[in-house]
Amino acid sequence: MQDTNMMLRAAGAGDLLTTTTGAWIDFGAADVKPLTYIVTCPSTVLGTNPTLDVAIQDSDDGTNATETATIKQITAKGQYFVTAKFNGRYRRAVCTVGGTATPNFGVTTIGVDLAGRHTKF
Repeated sequence: MQDTNMMLRAAGAGDLLTTTTGAWIDFGAADVKPLTYIVTCPSTVLGTNPTLDVAIQDSDDGTNATETATIKQITAKGQYFVTAKFNGRYRRAVCTVGGTATPNFGVTTIGVDLAGRHTKF
């Protein structure tokens, strides 16, 4: 389950075709406990040798970023997780798209999985 107020990349952003830096999202404070972030690539990835690197950054002021968590490089559809504890109030996702022949990762979403990584149970 994901809280729409904690989405770093929502479905409304459309297909992920190029490198993008998301807007800062105000989480209100630093984390008390680690949160699990989930990247969902729902459709078949297109292009030649497509790669997607996702970094979650935090900031105390919504201006100066610190990269504090990265997701294993994505090359296919699926769900990808990282659990991290952030010290900054603000968060954003930086998505770096690589490959040739117009890489397309579809309507990729990035957000907090409030229930944690449920596949562990």
